[in-house]
Amino acid sequence: MVELLVVVTILGLLATIATVTIFSDSTHQRLQRQVKELQGQVELMAEEAQLHGATFGLLLSRDENDIWTYRWRQEMELALREDNQTEADWWLPLRGEGRALFPPVSFPAGVEVELRFAGNDSLPPVDINEDEPVPQVFFYRHGEITPFQLQLISEAGDSHFQLEADLLGRAQVVDKMDDSL
Repeated sequence: MVELLVVVTILGLLATIATVTIFSDSTHQRLQRQVKELQGQVELMAEEAQLHGATFGLLLSRDENDIWTYRWRQEMELALREDNQTEADWWLPLRGEGRALFPPVSFPAGVEVELRFAGNDSLPPVDINEDEPVPQVFFYRHGEITPFQLQLISEAGDSHFQLEADLLGRAQVVDKMDDSL
């Protein structure tokens, strides 16, 4: 658990530094930084799930202003669940020492998000149900994750990033505008 807290502290400091510089950046640069940060978190959470024998989830949601946000959740242990709880109640914010390890991250306004499960491009995008806050992507205790492809496209057409993760939690980012990442 100490290792997780050290890694999270370092990521928190990096996120704080990045947040300070965001205000002078373009939407493209901000989105690029956020996607790369999410890539690192995906790889870290795949390792942490196996290391700690826990199941984690990545929850994507959109608010009433069409702003997309992602949050990390941890599945409640089976022994702690109560009969009257829904599946959404089983997913708790990822916490350490009384605070969120990864605070929610909102993508810039005007960015559309499309999530697909990897391996079958013919399937339609995942229907993200804002009324049922259950993660869409799972990071299992045995080291596997739900393979996925996340498209982030600005409505202005100046940014299009793709984050893809495989079954083992290896993630890569592609800038679909210039393919130089």
